[in-house]
Amino acid sequence: MTAAAPVWRSRARWLGLSAVLSLFGLAGCATLPSPSAGARSATPPLAVWDVRAAQLANGAWVASGRFAVSALGMAGRGLQGGQGGFTWRHQDGRSDVEVSGPLGLGTVSLELEAAGARITQGGHEWHSLDPEGDIERRFGFPLPVRGLDHWLRGLPAPPPATPPPPGSVGFEQDGWVVEFTAFDAAGRPLRLSATRPGVRVRAVVTQWAEETP
Repeated sequence: MTAAAPVWRSRARWLGLSAVLSLFGLAGCATLPSPSAGARSATPPLAVWDVRAAQLANGAWVASGRFAVSALGMAGRGLQGGQGGFTWRHQDGRSDVEVSGPLGLGTVSLELEAAGARITQGGHEWHSLDPEGDIERRFGFPLPVRGLDHWLRGLPAPPPATPPPPGSVGFEQDGWVVEFTAFDAAGRPLRLSATRPGVRVRAVVTQWAEETP
C-alpha cells in the first residue's frame, strides 16, 4: 500500500459512511449531466477507497467529463458563469489538462508538473510557477488546478486537509470546501464540487480510464 492509502483512510474516518448532501448552486451556474446509470450515490466501502487511492495516486489514468463554474468576477463585472468540457490525463507525476467553454475562455491547455505549469490559451503560451494565481489574475476567477489533480481522484492534495461539517462527504483544503456526491462501482468519484466564497466549480466525470504507462 502506498502513502496515499493512510491519507485516504484518515479522510474516511473523518467522514464516516454518511449520506451525501444535495448539490447547491450559485446563480448563473449551468446544469450538468447526471452520472451514468451505474453510478453509486453512497460512499464506497473503506476497503474499496483504499484500493482506488493507491491505484489512482500512482498509476496512469484519464478522466473526462463536464464542468460548470460560477464566479463573482473581478473589477465589478458581477456574477459570471458557464460550463464546458475537460479531459485530464495523469502519468508519471504530470498532468495534461484541456478545458473548454467557461466564461469566454475558449480552449485552455495546461501541463502541470511539480515545478509549475505551462498554460496555452488563444494562441498564447506561458509558464507559471503559480497557475492558480496566474489564472485568477488573467481571467478574473480562481480555478484550483493543482487541487483538482488530486480531488478528481477523491484525495486531498498536500498539505493535509481538514474535515468538513458533519454530513458532508469530502474535506476542506486551501480555502475550498470539496464535496463528493456520486461514485462508480469501483469507488472513483463521478460528481464533485469545490466551493469558496464567491466561486463554485462543479464537475461530472463521464468516463474513467486507467492506462499502462
